Amino acid sequence: MRENDLRVIKTKKTIENSFWNLLKKKDFEKITIKEITDQALIGKTTFYYHYVDKYDLAQKLLDKYLNEYKITLSKRLQTGIQSKLLDTLNTLSSKILLLRKIHFSNFNVDTTIKQILADVFQKEIHSINDPLAARLLAAVVFESLLIHNDNEFPQNKEQLQKVMLELLNGLQEINKQF
Repeated sequence: MRENDLRVIKTKKTIENSFWNLLKKKDFEKITIKEITDQALIGKTTFYYHYVDKYDLAQKLLDKYLNEYKITLSKRLQTGIQSKLLDTLNTLSSKILLLRKIHFSNFNVDTTIKQILADVFQKEIHSINDPLAARLLAAVVFESLLIHNDNEFPQNKEQLQKVMLELLNGLQEINKQF
């Protein structure tokens, strides 16, 4: 089967949605392939056709959402306030931060998110010529998002949009000054 086959796309989307629902309710380590396939209403063979195991699924989702996050954040910094972009950032942030609960052996999710933020800031904010300054700003933004609302990332869409809008508008103001 081809990756652009509608059946493949629908199956993967169903598997992803089942995974997200389970990850919201329980720790990654306790999620089983059987639970994912039962919730997705597919057989285990179908799951294994698309993914090696739950770690492969999680890794592919992390790669996908981190890449989308980077692209969307760049667009937001370039274009200004657009509610559709804020909605997209909200969705991506929620999913990426759910994936933070998983401990990957080959890298740290938080470090990767900070590096993406630093790359975007250095590229899009002309006043940041120093990679170290970009990394510092990324760490501050990331930690600000995490410590907001008593050390929990905002679960409420309006709260998240408000925090992100304040941070991104502040970054745009810095960019305008230079």
